[in-house]
Amino acid sequence: MERSGTGYFFDRRTPSYVDLALFCELLELSEADKVPTFALGFELPRLGNLLENHDATAGTSAKYVRSPRRAPRYKRPGYTYVE
Repeated sequence: MERSGTGYFFDRRTPSYVDLALFCELLELSEADKVPTFALGFELPRLGNLLENHDATAGTSAKYVRSPRRAPRYKRPGYTYVE
């Protein structure tokens, strides 16, 4: 990420599949019952920036976070699990 200079893993202006997959993992890690301060605690500022930048945009990541179709971490009303 440092070498690309774009805030993403590759020298691009848009996130790659790798960036989006990492965003999903960081989003899970940053939950209140996990390690919400992982970027500071583990001294990983670029990963913290990646999460913040994706979270602040109105693009795919923001839509994913708000999507009612996203599998919840806990049982919630209105979500139907398919077996």
